[in-house]
Amino acid sequence: MHQKPQLLSRRRLVQAGAAAAVAPKIEFAHAQTPVPQTDIAYEITVADIRSGYDSGQFSIAEFTEASLNRIDQLDGADTWLAAMIETNPDALAIAEQMDEELKAGRSRGPMHGVPVVVKDVFATADRMQTTAGSRSMEGTVATKDAFIVERMRAAGMIILGKSNLTEWSGYRPVLYGWSPRGGLSANPYVTSQTTWGSSSGSASAVAASYAPVSVGVETDGSILCPASACGVVGIKPTVGVTSRQGGIGNGYTLDSPGVMGRTVADAAALLSVIAGFDPNDIAYGDHAPLFPAGDQFLDRVHQPGARDYVRAISDGGLQGARIGVVRSYWGTDTEADRHAENALLALEEAGAIVIDDIYPEGINSLQGTLTASETMGVEFPALFQRFLNGYTSGGPIRSLEDVVAWYDANPDESQWTWSSDPMSQGLYALPEWDDQHVAWINDLHDAARARGIDQVCEEHQLDALVAPTSALPTRWDNTSYFWASTQLAASAGYPSVTLPIGYTENVPAGLHFFGPAFTERRLIRFAAELERTLQARVAPQFLESTVYDDLYAPIPW
Repeated sequence: MHQKPQLLSRRRLVQAGAAAAVAPKIEFAHAQTPVPQTDIAYEITVADIRSGYDSGQFSIAEFTEASLNRIDQLDGADTWLAAMIETNPDALAIAEQMDEELKAGRSRGPMHGVPVVVKDVFATADRMQTTAGSRSMEGTVATKDAFIVERMRAAGMIILGKSNLTEWSGYRPVLYGWSPRGGLSANPYVTSQTTWGSSSGSASAVAASYAPVSVGVETDGSILCPASACGVVGIKPTVGVTSRQGGIGNGYTLDSPGVMGRTVADAAALLSVIAGFDPNDIAYGDHAPLFPAGDQFLDRVHQPGARDYVRAISDGGLQGARIGVVRSYWGTDTEADRHAENALLALEEAGAIVIDDIYPEGINSLQGTLTASETMGVEFPALFQRFLNGYTSGGPIRSLEDVVAWYDANPDESQWTWSSDPMSQGLYALPEWDDQHVAWINDLHDAARARGIDQVCEEHQLDALVAPTSALPTRWDNTSYFWASTQLAASAGYPSVTLPIGYTENVPAGLHFFGPAFTERRLIRFAAELERTLQARVAPQFLESTVYDDLYAPIPW
């Protein structure tokens, strides 16, 4: 029987400092600049924002201004979080309009006036650019909003700006969390540490209280890893539950726009806004059988705005839940493992039945020849052209050939090498829906679904699976995050939730819940109950350095 350690409470593990759990005791460095902790935007929840509006404590414009002020203070040369690429020049004007609507008795719903940060891959028909972090795309202004941006505007949300990311969302990953337009994102907990990627700025911005919620998109790990690294909640829904229309994607097989927040409830509130059936999403076309909903999408995918994911949260949400532990994802980071073991005890304390050492046999195939790079190599060129045709018809970039020509003319940009760069290779990609590629997708789904999540959940009657989300974030190798547990759920196109569960030397660790298709509500309920049981999350301190690199570096396989 696997021996589990004593459950560590938030007070012992966090408030008493990491010295309660590791030795020797280390004095932390001070932040480079004073971090504002008194403004109204600091560490406030969505519910409290709306309460502030409704009670007249502050207006939408005042709250939006406070959020923009935090960005000015913390995203500049002094602290250089580099979480944002640009802010919305019209944010205050939109906030004032939302105030007028509230005064007139017209509320658009629970997210009316709530600020949000959007990853710089989603089209916004305004004065902001949509560039995927690349200088080759500078000057690209969308002619219409992405589907999920339309949804947020209709809900009365204030789009504060575009967040930083790994350039092209990792399609050509020079450095995770870095883009030429935004620089290298810093972790608000320890600014010398990585944010992982690719939705780096979306996670960092929420952790730093720029906005209570943000939007990212995941191919494999791009929401879960930065959310875990930055100590926030990340939700990646089932592929197709959130529309990819109007986004610069990596691959329609795996891409899933998702959300981040400092609490499960806040992230769920944003998911309630952006989720829902978009008939133009590629998951519901001629190739629907390849996607999780299959031909039954009209029954399985709800209409936009028809589901309130916050209502999934309930007291006793883990009582009787059967949670499988995927031990294959343990063993790469001793501290990530320790916090995950602590979380397993908390799951049992909350009434869950923990079934240990679940082994989905398809993992072997996924860790071998079936990787996300195959998906991206074929699907990115087609998706990119579709984005350009539908959302940026005025240029300046009209094709992948234009991007390649720009890089070729600027060889020092992003370590450009014609012969080996994914951009140039994309010019010779297989045709979209080529028989060879479709066969590869079917093999991927066989490993991740039939011999993976579906198999073990049916065999052991499991409600969800858990594992450490990723290794703790360090700068010792910022070029990859091969220690993440994201691949199985990502390859299946199935939902995931990560939440903070503890800290080592002020560096966050996360736990990953994942399960069968369309179990978002269940995973949200479980994560919220664990969040309430552990009460693990603490606000970032913007420290300069940590000794974690030396004490607990992950094992390089």
